[in-house]
Amino acid sequence: MTRSDGRRPAELALAVRSSRAGPWITAAGDLDADTADDLRTVVTAMIGPGREVTVDLADVAFIDSHGVFVLVRARQTAADHGGTLRVTNCQPPVRRVLEIAAVLDLLTDD
Repeated sequence: MTRSDGRRPAELALAVRSSRAGPWITAAGDLDADTADDLRTVVTAMIGPGREVTVDLADVAFIDSHGVFVLVRARQTAADHGGTLRVTNCQPPVRRVLEIAAVLDLLTDD
């Protein structure tokens, strides 16, 4: 199945596990206009006072401005609620987008 613009539908698989620091969300696939709300929903449910939420992007091959917005907004929401959010394991294409958007240092400890 393809979309009207000829591209295949984006897919994003999300898994949540607990770590000593807090929730660890693993994303795999494309983080874009079609899937960003899925990540937003999961991340928002994990945010809380004193919680450190980690979003692992090791298996994310593509991110667009919608995905960047969700990550930046989730970081702010976490801070507003007394927690933190960080992104880890960015692959080169994702890292480059975050660099261009000037949010890599805001979102990562890398």
